[in-house]
Amino acid sequence: MREALYSLVILTALSVRGILAEHQNELDAVFVVDISNGNRDAFISQLLRARETVRFISQLPNCTARYGLVAFHRTAVSIIALDSEVASNVYKYSQVLLTLRPRQNARANLTVGLKAAHSAFNTLAYENDERRKIVFLLHDGEAEDNVDGVIQMLNQARQSHITVMVIASSQSTHTNSLLGLVDGEKARLYKKGADRLPFDKTIRKIASAGLRRLTSIHRKRPSLITSRIFASNTLSLERGGNCSREIDLVIVLDTSGSVYHFFEEQRALAEDLVRRLGDPKGLRIGLVRFSVRPTIAVPLDAPLNKDEVLERVHLTSFTGGATRISLAMEAAMEELRVKGRKGVQQYIVLLSDGHGQETWREASTVGEKVLASGIITYAASTSNEWNIDELALYVAERDRIYTRVRHPSFVADIVGPITRCLQSRDVVADVGGQKASTIVVVVSLRRSYKYFVLGNFTYVSNGGPPDEHYYAACSVF
Repeated sequence: MREALYSLVILTALSVRGILAEHQNELDAVFVVDISNGNRDAFISQLLRARETVRFISQLPNCTARYGLVAFHRTAVSIIALDSEVASNVYKYSQVLLTLRPRQNARANLTVGLKAAHSAFNTLAYENDERRKIVFLLHDGEAEDNVDGVIQMLNQARQSHITVMVIASSQSTHTNSLLGLVDGEKARLYKKGADRLPFDKTIRKIASAGLRRLTSIHRKRPSLITSRIFASNTLSLERGGNCSREIDLVIVLDTSGSVYHFFEEQRALAEDLVRRLGDPKGLRIGLVRFSVRPTIAVPLDAPLNKDEVLERVHLTSFTGGATRISLAMEAAMEELRVKGRKGVQQYIVLLSDGHGQETWREASTVGEKVLASGIITYAASTSNEWNIDELALYVAERDRIYTRVRHPSFVADIVGPITRCLQSRDVVADVGGQKASTIVVVVSLRRSYKYFVLGNFTYVSNGGPPDEHYYAACSVF
């Protein structure tokens, strides 16, 4: 009986091994090369990194790959199609790749390059939906495309399940712009030499996704124990925020030509927000209005009460002109940096339709700075024609963006957590005979307990699992 069981185990193992050996993941990689004059200094370095990447992909186990090649400046041209003979020949492909040279006096149109890459995939009939698709963009961030065009092409790539990765150079000074192209994922950007390992790891992960699905062991995720707060007074914490009982908030109000038909409604939304927040101790409100350039209408440190701030908001008028959202967000950040109080949670509330008339580099660079700053951002539009993708450059979570359908709940959704934070008191518990101010997340995994302390609180444990009357959990991180 035992021998039969051993034989069955061995046969099963050999069968699984055979399945894995027969399974070949398929990958299509299109290298999109910026041959504009602005990419001249980094060009050779990028080509060599691209050749290394082709070799790395060709050596991946259980993976067959085809390589397409597109070159672009103001216009784009397909040099190697994915269904051509050269596309499957690593040696010939690399030879063609290294013959490329930058053009004189040509500027890059990033939208054109991304569109050509998308077309390279669309020309093929993808019978195998499991085939992986990657665009490797050789580009150093020097482009003057309108933000709207680049966002549209990146969205098309996501909808077609195409992963965009960027090969730049260590000399590039446009890191934030490049990160915007890869959704802020640093492992998809090869800029410095040290980026090579995570970059390759990401490629391997994409290429072997199907193989992992065959061999993966599904592990149960830890489940949060049902929560109960130490005391009846609930303390509200914003994700990524710090409930300090003091808040600095800057409203950024769009007065440009694109909001002409909806400006008064948008201004009324700002007034409603100020009115509903009231005049509590610990809250300061600033106002930035903008079109072509931003203006500080209410300085953050101005000694104004609620009614005076309301009057300033009401007196803000429609100006018309171009829409420069990035400049306005920069002005709001600078106001918070210079006049904001240390250790105080900061908010920016952007009221705009999201139709910025600025370059991708400008918008994405400022957007990355905002998201990295720790400032909690919200956005709302009363317009019938909004651009949620551009607003999302400045707002970390899309559920904090309120368009025409959702904007009636906008003010209440902001005022609630801010008010609770301003009115909060320390939460005190008696755990194991000792008192502590704390908020704790308790995670249970097969009867083992983990304790996570949030914020600057201290948790005092008596060593064992907490009694159900004396623990707290937070549902979001």
